[in-house]
Amino acid sequence: MERIEVVYRDGVFVPLKKVHVREGARGVVILTSGEELVEFARKHRKKVQEDALVTFLEERR
Repeated sequence: MERIEVVYRDGVFVPLKKVHVREGARGVVILTSGEELVEFARKHRKKVQEDALVTFLEERR
């Protein structure tokens, strides 16, 4: 199973990236709104004590 992001344009779901799918293939589209994504992010966010990017860059110096 492959996840393909699509956008709805002129009555047709169009993939956001080029995909190779045989003609007549069937799939399922699950619609999500931006609000659902924001709620998901709020539910799963973590507070961290330090900036991971700063730590990463300091380790590389």
